[in-house]
Amino acid sequence: MPTEWLSQLFVAGLATWRLSHLLVEEDGPWDLLYKLRSATGIEYDLAEDNGVVVSYHPSWNPLHCVWCTSLWVAPVMYVAWFVVPAIPSIIALSGIACIVEAWYGKGKH
Repeated sequence: MPTEWLSQLFVAGLATWRLSHLLVEEDGPWDLLYKLRSATGIEYDLAEDNGVVVSYHPSWNPLHCVWCTSLWVAPVMYVAWFVVPAIPSIIALSGIACIVEAWYGKGKH
């Protein structure tokens, strides 16, 4: 059924965006994701709290932007959809909550 395929694509796409954004832009609990990015050579301009990437290893670093990271996350979400469909669905629900918070909440994380 075409509408079922489109809804699955939307959920997987939203989950891909959410996980990519989490890996690139957020620090995570106990700063684990920040430490992961630092270990790969990414440095941020935190002086003005704007989160602009100022340094990363140019030859290979998929964690420096959401667009690049999503290329690696998308296949994972694709496989996860067929193995455990609840995983992309839960991540997509988190993405919806983040979007609603950004639109109607304070927008701070």
